[in-house]
Amino acid sequence: MFVIVEFLEDNTVEAVPSSWVVLNNGVHYCHWTANKTTFRIRNLEPPSPDWTQHRVRLFQRQTEEYEEAKRLARQYLEDSQAESEREVTKRKVKNIKRYLSSSDDEAGPCSTERTRVPMAKRMLLTIEPSSRDVPVSKRTTLPAESLNGKDLMATSTPRKRVTPRQKATEDQAAGIADVLKNIAVITDICKSLLIKVNMMEGEMHAMEKLLHNVASRHSESQTQDNLHLEPCKDAEGFTLLENNLQDKAFFQQAVRFLSLIGGRKLGENTRRTMLAVASSAVWCGYSLYGKKQKAKLCNLKIFKLIKRAVKTSLPDSTDKDIEVQIMEVLKHAPQKVRREAEAEHRATQMEAHFSEED
Repeated sequence: MFVIVEFLEDNTVEAVPSSWVVLNNGVHYCHWTANKTTFRIRNLEPPSPDWTQHRVRLFQRQTEEYEEAKRLARQYLEDSQAESEREVTKRKVKNIKRYLSSSDDEAGPCSTERTRVPMAKRMLLTIEPSSRDVPVSKRTTLPAESLNGKDLMATSTPRKRVTPRQKATEDQAAGIADVLKNIAVITDICKSLLIKVNMMEGEMHAMEKLLHNVASRHSESQTQDNLHLEPCKDAEGFTLLENNLQDKAFFQQAVRFLSLIGGRKLGENTRRTMLAVASSAVWCGYSLYGKKQKAKLCNLKIFKLIKRAVKTSLPDSTDKDIEVQIMEVLKHAPQKVRREAEAEHRATQMEAHFSEED
């Protein structure tokens, strides 16, 4: 068996028998002699005790044939020469002491001229000084025969073998990972659905509240329809209404009825509410505080009814503002009565005129 080694003393490469290489304290050494070196290498001659030992690095490639070993050595030399041609300055190669007394004339890769082999081109089998610092999966072991000078077997890190049980375990772990991933996706979907359900529940509560309000308003409108509150045409009807308002239920129904009359502005709302309670002819006989020898309105239940209805329709209005608008309606009530009388008189005249023409 031939192996390729690099002598660390002079950085030269040789093809030598594997029996020449020994391992001592984690370091490879190669036996060497300067007498008939090529002949001894070709014939795989065992090393002699009087030979010198040199520290080497062991390449991974090895072969049973000497010619193949020479080819490998030549390949390393060619790679080294290509590397040296790229260098700017050529280095002078020193003569190697191991070949000074060589008597072998056969040419081969083991010549006296050696070229340094670049580290990037070397395929070395490195052995760490201490195997305790190296993980078990990365340790390289040498056979015991190499320590005794016998054939040095090539060593390499064996590929990790996967047993069926390990493969089944890995498949099971992958399946569990997929299941967990699917569970996470389903969880996100459930969270989204829960959020939507909560939103729908809130909308349902809002709709329920709206329907309740509509139903209550409908019932109120029915109650108001049954109230039949009409404007008072004279003082007798006005007094009757005042007496009926003493009943709390009737008062509340009257407030709800009048609050639906409406009016965007406070003055318009107050005027419509008062005209729904009584006509302008009735309001001519009242003053808010009883001035000008008129009846006092502020002490009547009807006054409270008007204020409550207007405030229900316009919640932002104040009592003072409502009282001011009531005073305005009472102030202009006589003038409105006169206009109504004049309009009625003109209508009567026109009707009489048309009847005469007929």
